[in-house]
Amino acid sequence: MRNVLLFSLITSSILTTSCGPSADNRAADVAALQSTDERWSASAGRKDVAATVAFYADDAVMLPPNAPIIAGQKSIRQVR
Repeated sequence: MRNVLLFSLITSSILTTSCGPSADNRAADVAALQSTDERWSASAGRKDVAATVAFYADDAVMLPPNAPIIAGQKSIRQVR
């Protein structure tokens, strides 16, 4: 009986703390995404290949229209 009571107490403690309120970071996340999009668009608009490709992960995949899939930052850099 003691083990069941202890288990119930621990379980309810974990559930109470894990279901508590969390910080709302949506506005900061939206601002960060917009900033990144603006910086990417500016570098692409300048046709600065190095700055534009720097936004891509090493294992990024590009799906150009009517062309085969291009995988990897190095391969994406070579696309014209």
